[in-house]
Amino acid sequence: MLKFDILPLLKFKGGKTPALFLQKNGFSRTTSYRFAGKKSVKRLTITDIRRLCNLFNCTPNDLFTYVESESKPLPANSPMKQLVRKPLPSIPELIGDLTPAQTNELMNKIMEIKNQNE
Repeated sequence: MLKFDILPLLKFKGGKTPALFLQKNGFSRTTSYRFAGKKSVKRLTITDIRRLCNLFNCTPNDLFTYVESESKPLPANSPMKQLVRKPLPSIPELIGDLTPAQTNELMNKIMEIKNQNE
């Protein structure tokens, strides 16, 4: 099943208040809560997709995930396989056991990547 799933992006950009983050970036209150909620989104406009891609600096593929069904698995060569995601750990979970030196090295690498994108 194809699902609209921006919660991972919102966790990184929107912190603890994803709906408020979307509102601050021009989405209506209703749309913000609909997109940031856990219920499935039934309707999505091309304009919404474009605005979200611009906001998150991503492609439409990053806004969707494909949840495979055991009863109907995707063929091995299906392009939809690109949309099957593994859950990502949170930033604190990722860096919680790093030493200060490793954390500093990670921050330098992030800055390096960020500077390449500018």
